[in-house]
Amino acid sequence: MCLGRSVKMANLMEKRCDRLDRTAFYILVLFALVSNISTGATTVLSVLGILLVVLDSVRRRALPHLDRGLVRIILLFLAVWFFCNLFSREIAVSMRELWGTAYRFVPLFLSMLYLRSIKDLRVIVLAFAVSVFVNDMRAVYETFSSPNILFDRPTSFVHSSTFLGSHMLMAIPVFFFFAQKPYFSRGEKAALYALCFLSFIVLLLTQTRGAWIAFLLMGVLYFIMDRHHKKRIAAAGAAFVVFAVLLAILSPNFYQRVHSVAEKDYQSNSERTYMWQAALAMWKDHPIVGIGMDEFGYYYNALYIPPEAKERPKDPTKPRTGHGHPHNNLLKNLSEGGILGLGAFLMLHLYLFYRLAKLYRRDSKDEKFSYALMGLLVFAGIHFEGITDTNANQLSIMRECYFLLGIAMTAGKVERLSRY
Repeated sequence: MCLGRSVKMANLMEKRCDRLDRTAFYILVLFALVSNISTGATTVLSVLGILLVVLDSVRRRALPHLDRGLVRIILLFLAVWFFCNLFSREIAVSMRELWGTAYRFVPLFLSMLYLRSIKDLRVIVLAFAVSVFVNDMRAVYETFSSPNILFDRPTSFVHSSTFLGSHMLMAIPVFFFFAQKPYFSRGEKAALYALCFLSFIVLLLTQTRGAWIAFLLMGVLYFIMDRHHKKRIAAAGAAFVVFAVLLAILSPNFYQRVHSVAEKDYQSNSERTYMWQAALAMWKDHPIVGIGMDEFGYYYNALYIPPEAKERPKDPTKPRTGHGHPHNNLLKNLSEGGILGLGAFLMLHLYLFYRLAKLYRRDSKDEKFSYALMGLLVFAGIHFEGITDTNANQLSIMRECYFLLGIAMTAGKVERLSRY
């Protein structure tokens, strides 16, 4: 009698846990669907995801099966920055930014925990495709409905042409790689290829020079690392270059943006130089723990901005209305966190790179289109662009980046299990 009751209770608990798993998966799908459209919605879904993981752990009376090494690295990263922020001019501001940084990792763990089958993977990729398509179409509409066609830069739902370029850098390799997979239909593959090309068009329309350079470097990296399709990659790269050159010829503004990359006296270039120099000066004045998270804007505009700088705060009494970051990921972490903060940033991202590279070495012999290589290209795109733009502190970009890296680190295992 007692045994039968225990079995029934166990079955009931298992069903409840299964329902929680599916609910968490649906949250993951919704996250993919709004990832390029609404930062607020991704915040709500991240919070719900945390609550479900906690509830699932309580029901199972066990902690979720996470990569312990990754968990330790992230906790150490957050602990180091917590310590650095204790020395901030505005501790509350820096701690609030740290909290925002912490829950950017939620999509990474959700995708690693609740991506269980090829069917799940297909649904998530298609949901992500819908999100990118909506974002792309709004960008195209903004461009061609503007009185200054091909002069004004679209911002779409991201509200920044620079960060819109970051989103395109992540979308292009994802759609290109998944379009090769056999579990998508011909129509779906055609749609993914078309969306890959549309995202490339939007990347050009953003006129974000750092993203353009990052895309070229991603192409070079892909050519070096791919062992199977070098001729195809070279042909595709040549086609992209020809298209970009034609666009530059047709639009004087595009030509000017390309030409300005090497112009030292171009205002955007010189302003970046001032900010880089200021970031180094801040580090020299605060070498160990920096000035605190999200404090660069105040310090630069109030204390370190040089007299020759032309881009200044709209309101001189409010330094935070000016530039809030130094247009370089490493210099932002160095100035705001000193040696400790930069070390924590490098530790985290080098570990992610190591994980992806290890998976790629294992999969590249058998997989023609390795998920890990896709993840490496997403990772590289963000960090290549991060040389000239601070994108690693931008909420929507890093949530999406970690979400896609979680898929890249999990999808290979899911596909292998589906074969048996």
